[in-house]
Amino acid sequence: MQPLRDKDPRQLGRYRLTGRLGAGGMGIVYAGVAEEADGRTRPVAVKVIHPHLADAPEFRTRFRSEATLAARVARFSTAAVLDVDVEGEQPYLVTEFVDGPTLQDVVEDQGPLHGGALDAVAIGIATALVAIHEAGIVHRDLKPSNVILSRFGPRVIDFGIARAADLVSGLTSGPIGSPPYMAPEQFRGAAVTPATDVHAWGAAVCFAGSGVPPFGVGPPEVMLYRTLEREPELGELDAPLRGLVAAALRKEPGERPGTQELLAALTLQRPGVLPSVPPPVRAADDGASRDTVHLNTPDRLTSEFASLPPTAPSPSTASSPSTASSSPTADVVPGAGRRRRVVVGTAAAAVVLALVAGAGVIWARWPDREQQTAPPPKPDLTVKQYAADDTATGPAPAVPGARPGGTVTVYAQAQYWELDPVQNHYPDGMMGSSRLLARTLTGYREDGLHGVTLVGDLATDTGRSTDGGRTWEFTLRPGVTYDNGDPVTAPDVANGIARSFSDRATGFTYLQRWLTGRADFRSVYTGPTPKAPYPPGVEAPDDRTLRLTFPTPHPDLPTVAALPTTAAVPSDWRYSDADPVPVTGPYRVVTHELRKKLTLERNPAWKPATDPIRVAYPDRYDVRFLPDRSVVTNLMMSDDQPNSVQLSTLDPTQIEKVYDRRQTGRLVDGVGTGHRDLCFNSSRVKDPARRRALSLAFDPEAALNSTGTNLVGDFTNSLLSPRLPGYPVNQDRTRRSGDPARARDLLGDAEVTLVYAFRDTPDGNQLAVAVKEAFARANVTVELRPVIAEQFLAAVARRSNPYDLYLCEYTPDYLDGSAMLGPLYSSQGIRAVGSTNVSYLNEPSVDAELARIATMPDRAKAATAYGALSRRILTEFAPAIPYFDQRRLALRGSGVSGMFVSTFWAVPDLSRVWVRG
Repeated sequence: MQPLRDKDPRQLGRYRLTGRLGAGGMGIVYAGVAEEADGRTRPVAVKVIHPHLADAPEFRTRFRSEATLAARVARFSTAAVLDVDVEGEQPYLVTEFVDGPTLQDVVEDQGPLHGGALDAVAIGIATALVAIHEAGIVHRDLKPSNVILSRFGPRVIDFGIARAADLVSGLTSGPIGSPPYMAPEQFRGAAVTPATDVHAWGAAVCFAGSGVPPFGVGPPEVMLYRTLEREPELGELDAPLRGLVAAALRKEPGERPGTQELLAALTLQRPGVLPSVPPPVRAADDGASRDTVHLNTPDRLTSEFASLPPTAPSPSTASSPSTASSSPTADVVPGAGRRRRVVVGTAAAAVVLALVAGAGVIWARWPDREQQTAPPPKPDLTVKQYAADDTATGPAPAVPGARPGGTVTVYAQAQYWELDPVQNHYPDGMMGSSRLLARTLTGYREDGLHGVTLVGDLATDTGRSTDGGRTWEFTLRPGVTYDNGDPVTAPDVANGIARSFSDRATGFTYLQRWLTGRADFRSVYTGPTPKAPYPPGVEAPDDRTLRLTFPTPHPDLPTVAALPTTAAVPSDWRYSDADPVPVTGPYRVVTHELRKKLTLERNPAWKPATDPIRVAYPDRYDVRFLPDRSVVTNLMMSDDQPNSVQLSTLDPTQIEKVYDRRQTGRLVDGVGTGHRDLCFNSSRVKDPARRRALSLAFDPEAALNSTGTNLVGDFTNSLLSPRLPGYPVNQDRTRRSGDPARARDLLGDAEVTLVYAFRDTPDGNQLAVAVKEAFARANVTVELRPVIAEQFLAAVARRSNPYDLYLCEYTPDYLDGSAMLGPLYSSQGIRAVGSTNVSYLNEPSVDAELARIATMPDRAKAATAYGALSRRILTEFAPAIPYFDQRRLALRGSGVSGMFVSTFWAVPDLSRVWVRG
């Protein structure tokens, strides 16, 4: 529980608020105390609605009806709704406060349940579902974290009360649920029925008994494939529970037992029968509602609330063509005496989704027929890219004053320079290969002055999708050839993608995971064979058309298509040191001595009219691989070879020399690959208010100076890399030393100790001292924990790591916010080992917003949304202290011009280099 903030209310009616429990799309949930007339008190949860919702009269009506349905759930099974005020300035809902650990926490902390303990949980959840369904509600998001093991037995609620995705009056849309516990029909977008909850019961019980959900865990696209196509893994569940769980997890909803049958089988040890679906009967209205509704007396429930779902058509009318065409079908909940329509089928436009946080249940209601209106127009799902030019053609814009000819010497580091497209994943090598040798489906046109523009490279445009990014089509440019004159075809690009699935491939895996819907994509496809030349979802119906189909939408595909995975590779090509890459760019390989040198000359088959990105002024490139940055930096400072350029960044210990010797006129300077934050382990430093206070104590200036120079990076106040769309305009990068006095004031008298983990290197030790001294100014004790440098990343990526604070480094692989905020702050990035979310922020509202933005067809609007979300994450949850963005510093020789640091590759760009002569 978090403390109340300055603007939080302290009293609402007879409820005194004592702290914050969480926040969602509808409002904020507070812990409170109900003060009864006789002087007694009881703990409660109070949900206060956001002002922008409270101002809408239709919302208040909906809010009342939500409370109506939630109040009908038997109190033994969930958090009872006690009170609701819909007419006050701040509408609120009051529920019973349920204390106890969640089933998720118990299993993770103590291991799987067995024997009678497991049976008790299975029976308790089934009993709760019977009560929920009897009230005319479908939960739709049942999972272990929504099951609280109170001292009186399991309670099925929404964990954290306000931490579910609030869906009211169309404010948000999309499937509701947690992928490892979602039923097939939820992934398909079909009707959600009580059978959906039965499937979730089976998944939750499987987790309780085995420690793992029946289809594992993974990204939504992975869970979609497993849930729809695989059989569940039930671990060591014993009979008869094993058989009941297997029946509950059947793919088709009509083949699963009902909750009544489940409960009978669990308690009477007899097999259940498949549920029947009788027609619903309309319940009679019971009177008018009042301004303020008190729900703590059962006899008033039926008199205070009148809005009930309408009658479903009888079997005879439902089968009538005229009725079927005008009325959506609906599934029903069998109940005692009353049956209500709870979920609609085909007429999704008539459904209003709602959530009551206190009861932790979500349901869909169907308005009366006379209130139904024509469905709204379908949304435009045509994908639009950020800063794209789909009309771009060759030749590329010329460099003013440049002239062709000459030889450029390039100094690089061999370990960062792979040429085979399926091996290439370091920025130096990717830039060199993409700009000089192997073109990709899309690419970025840059000049170092006017930002970046996404254009078609091998393709005529950046790709076309009219279904939100699920299906993509590319048309290859005419006239593009290999260096031998053979035309580049769509099957060649498809073969290049297929090669990325092989065991030899070590490059990026975005396309592979997206196409298969699986993290373990090689379990589906392992590379091209005569019988399966392309992976699932890849088609080349003719020589110029490439089609990609994904299980889930990926509107950011065109940015990923600029990575080496989409380079064209003929099916008969095989890698060798002498022929390390299929050449489609302006240069070809003359000689290649592995890890020593690479000589390139003009490719006579390259046609500038087909290329909107490259200008290719030099006649030749001599690439020299030198492992030591200090040696390269000394060579470049001497300028003995004026026609040379440096790809490897300057040696940090020599940066001051470059400035002292006034060689900054030859300095190539731009935003580098890495973004640095100081990350809190939110699973240990749990209170966001405390994290915000501690953030004020950090001294970024002293920390950066501890590296020997503050020229290696720019201070930042953002969680986004400046390379990404959505990064704040006019970012404040001024030096700052923190505000320890304010930090002390906010922390009060609390004795705070932080365990700081760091790489056991000279730089790591220097930074650790700076961190300790900075926090000492705010009376915060920092215990230093050195970690062997090679083990550091794995150590902090372990969910159970024993550290409170550490340096986080991240490089987005492509230019979309999904490449950064998703891996860093989605709960899907939290794993037992190998976490990408190493701040361990686990906020469902953040997850929901990330999921929403990731599928926005308009990526310019998505960029704005990512910027807003990054600010919200930082200000509301404070999972990290923004530190600095790395700069890429390199030198060019005095005889070379046209060098700049690429925004996309974050290394010096060779696409517009020319020799002065």
